Amino acid sequence: MKEDSTQHFQDAFKKFLKEEHLDSTYQQKRLIESWERMVGTPISSRTTKLFFSGKTLFVELSSASLKEELNRSKKLIMARIIEHMGQQIFDDIRFI
Repeated sequence: MKEDSTQHFQDAFKKFLKEEHLDSTYQQKRLIESWERMVGTPISSRTTKLFFSGKTLFVELSSASLKEELNRSKKLIMARIIEHMGQQIFDDIRFI
């Protein structure tokens, strides 16, 4: 019974987000909150800011060498984020 009511709540919540055009904003917030779990502590500790502009995720880093390394691994990082989130919520990622 509890699982059934939980599923009804999840469905209702998803429907509400979609009807109010908040689903992409909600997914963006989830990504920002999950950043450390997705990329690990070494990258997360050098991340000074995460934000979206349109369909682009901007990652501000405190290390120039890390920025270069992540730019070379951009497709792998995007794939890891998509896998973790269960869907693609951005089209590009930029390390600044």
